[in-house]
Amino acid sequence: MFQIVVVPSDNKANAALFFKRKETADVAHKQIHDAQKGTLPAQVLNITDDFGCTLTIDKEKICCAMMMESEKQKELAMMMGGANVQAQ
Repeated sequence: MFQIVVVPSDNKANAALFFKRKETADVAHKQIHDAQKGTLPAQVLNITDDFGCTLTIDKEKICCAMMMESEKQKELAMMMGGANVQAQ
């Protein structure tokens, strides 16, 4: 499972999209990146993830986008949780 988090530049809430396959997530991540660069012809970006959630955002309001694999998120959470437990 792959997650893409889109951070808007207008202090609105972040949006998360979830994809089952890396290839599908890569395509969506590239679309977001192309929108940021201004190479996407449409003004408004519409992306639907594998679970039916649709992100609609003006391409000029995209601050950044991050993609992460769920297994890496779990590993990071375990590391961070372990560090917090040791620091107490």
